[in-house]
Amino acid sequence: MATSQTLLRTVSDCFIGASERDWQAWALDMQASYNFIERDLIGILDKRNASDETLLIQFYSREPGVEVAEEGIFPKVTDKWHDFRIDYRDAEVLTSSLQFGASDVI
Repeated sequence: MATSQTLLRTVSDCFIGASERDWQAWALDMQASYNFIERDLIGILDKRNASDETLLIQFYSREPGVEVAEEGIFPKVTDKWHDFRIDYRDAEVLTSSLQFGASDVI
Protein backbone atom coordinates (compact mmCIF):
# COMPACT_ATOMS: atom_id res chain seq x y z
CA MET A 1 0.00 0.00 0.00
CA ALA A 2 1.25 3.45 -0.91
CA THR A 3 1.91 6.06 1.73
CA SER A 4 -0.19 9.20 1.90
CA GLN A 5 2.71 11.27 0.52
CA THR A 6 3.09 8.91 -2.45
CA LEU A 7 -0.64 9.04 -3.09
CA LEU A 8 -0.70 12.85 -2.94
CA ARG A 9 2.25 13.07 -5.33
CA THR A 10 0.35 10.78 -7.73
CA VAL A 11 -2.72 13.00 -7.45
CA SER A 12 -0.64 16.08 -8.26
CA ASP A 13 1.03 14.42 -11.24
CA CYS A 14 -2.08 12.83 -12.73
CA PHE A 15 -4.96 15.15 -12.00
CA ILE A 16 -3.93 18.75 -12.55
CA GLY A 17 -6.28 19.61 -15.41
CA ALA A 18 -8.16 16.30 -15.15
CA SER A 19 -11.85 16.04 -15.96
CA GLU A 20 -14.61 15.69 -13.41
CA ARG A 21 -15.11 12.08 -14.55
CA ASP A 22 -11.43 11.33 -13.88
CA TRP A 23 -11.79 12.65 -10.32
CA GLN A 24 -15.05 10.79 -9.77
CA ALA A 25 -13.58 7.48 -10.93
CA TRP A 26 -10.46 8.01 -8.84
CA ALA A 27 -12.46 8.83 -5.71
CA LEU A 28 -14.76 5.82 -6.01
CA ASP A 29 -11.79 3.54 -6.65
CA MET A 30 -9.47 4.85 -3.92
CA GLN A 31 -11.84 5.69 -1.06
CA ALA A 32 -12.06 2.08 0.08
CA SER A 33 -8.27 1.77 0.31
CA TYR A 34 -7.43 4.93 2.25
CA ASN A 35 -9.16 6.16 5.36
CA PHE A 36 -8.21 9.80 4.70
CA ILE A 37 -10.24 9.98 1.48
CA GLU A 38 -13.79 11.09 2.22
CA ARG A 39 -16.36 8.55 1.08
CA ASP A 40 -18.57 9.59 -1.87
CA LEU A 41 -17.57 13.25 -1.66
CA ILE A 42 -15.14 15.35 -3.68
CA GLY A 43 -14.38 19.04 -3.99
CA ILE A 44 -13.07 20.47 -7.24
CA LEU A 45 -11.32 23.80 -7.68
CA ASP A 46 -11.75 24.93 -11.25
CA LYS A 47 -11.41 28.05 -13.40
CA ARG A 48 -14.63 29.45 -12.02
CA ASN A 49 -13.26 29.27 -8.46
CA ALA A 50 -10.70 31.95 -9.22
CA SER A 51 -13.32 34.43 -10.39
CA ASP A 52 -16.21 33.91 -7.98
CA GLU A 53 -14.71 32.09 -4.96
CA THR A 54 -16.95 29.07 -5.39
CA LEU A 55 -16.15 25.42 -5.01
CA LEU A 56 -17.73 22.51 -6.87
CA ILE A 57 -18.75 19.85 -4.37
CA GLN A 58 -19.84 16.51 -5.78
CA PHE A 59 -21.67 13.90 -3.75
CA TYR A 60 -22.24 10.31 -4.88
CA SER A 61 -25.57 8.94 -3.71
CA ARG A 62 -25.77 5.22 -3.09
CA GLU A 63 -29.28 5.17 -1.63
CA PRO A 64 -32.22 7.54 -1.23
CA GLY A 65 -31.37 10.30 1.17
CA VAL A 66 -33.13 12.36 3.76
CA GLU A 67 -36.47 14.15 3.81
CA VAL A 68 -35.90 17.80 2.88
CA ALA A 69 -38.88 19.92 3.95
CA GLU A 70 -41.37 20.34 1.12
CA GLU A 71 -38.95 19.12 -1.57
CA GLY A 72 -39.22 15.48 -0.45
CA ILE A 73 -36.41 12.95 -0.41
CA PHE A 74 -32.96 14.12 -1.48
CA PRO A 75 -31.27 12.67 -3.34
CA LYS A 76 -34.00 10.85 -5.23
CA VAL A 77 -31.71 9.40 -7.90
CA THR A 78 -29.15 6.89 -6.65
CA ASP A 79 -25.82 5.69 -8.04
CA LYS A 80 -25.19 9.17 -9.41
CA TRP A 81 -22.95 12.15 -8.70
CA HIS A 82 -24.80 15.31 -7.62
CA ASP A 83 -23.24 18.76 -8.10
CA PHE A 84 -23.32 21.64 -5.66
CA ARG A 85 -21.69 24.96 -6.61
CA ILE A 86 -21.18 26.80 -3.32
CA ASP A 87 -19.22 29.61 -1.75
CA TYR A 88 -16.03 27.95 -0.56
CA ARG A 89 -16.68 29.23 2.98
CA ASP A 90 -19.79 27.01 3.17
CA ALA A 91 -18.00 23.77 2.26
CA GLU A 92 -17.78 22.38 5.79
CA VAL A 93 -21.48 22.91 6.51
CA LEU A 94 -22.60 21.39 3.20
CA THR A 95 -20.32 18.36 3.35
CA SER A 96 -21.36 17.60 6.93
CA SER A 97 -25.00 17.94 5.96
CA LEU A 98 -24.62 15.59 3.01
CA GLN A 99 -22.88 12.97 5.11
CA PHE A 100 -24.86 13.22 8.30
CA GLY A 101 -28.27 14.37 7.08
CA ALA A 102 -28.85 17.90 8.36
CA SER A 103 -31.78 18.41 6.03
CA ASP A 104 -32.29 22.07 6.91
CA VAL A 105 -28.96 22.88 5.20
CA ILE A 106 -29.22 20.82 2.02
